Amino acid sequence: MKIIKLTLDHAEDAKHLFYNEKYMGVEVNNNTWGTTTEYFAQLTYSRFINAYLADLKNFGAYGAVDDTGTVQAFVCYYTSVDEPSWFYTLARSSGDNRLLKDILDVIIAVQEAQGRMKVYSLVNSEHAKVLRRLYWSEHNSNRYHYVDEYIVPAKYKTYYNRDWELLFKRSLLPSDTIVRCSFLKQEFRTNLPIGGSI
Repeated sequence: MKIIKLTLDHAEDAKHLFYNEKYMGVEVNNNTWGTTTEYFAQLTYSRFINAYLADLKNFGAYGAVDDTGTVQAFVCYYTSVDEPSWFYTLARSSGDNRLLKDILDVIIAVQEAQGRMKVYSLVNSEHAKVLRRLYWSEHNSNRYHYVDEYIVPAKYKTYYNRDWELLFKRSLLPSDTIVRCSFLKQEFRTNLPIGGSI
């Protein structure tokens, strides 16, 4: 299994990961999302291709690709230009969540090399405590602390445009969610990035 940056060449090989009956731990159906599983899968797949695989400057995805070329898991991100941070925006796996830890380790290393020491993510409030163990390796879990910045009740729009665009993807979610900021602990900040500009 290789962890690599995904391109448009991987679009078909990742498509199977979108036909899942759950999103953020909530079943996708007409009662909760007001749409069918098929429509929702196609919508999220189109967003994945158009944003994360389209070679846009600030959007990207890394994936775990097996020997047949099939993408078994991926993590998408947005790299901020407004502050030294990035956003963990979308993740999918075929069931082996250990792959998500491996992918996240690679993305964290890339972002830290660019001087970004904070990551924002969106979590289902019911799964907030479990997700840290599922998606973060022990190495980075020990290096990063987190704070839950605010909660957004089910079917409410967040007040903050940046989070509405990047984390919520302009969707009213059917469960309470938490915007979380994970940050590199001070003792691991050996180099501070240069933040000046002409």
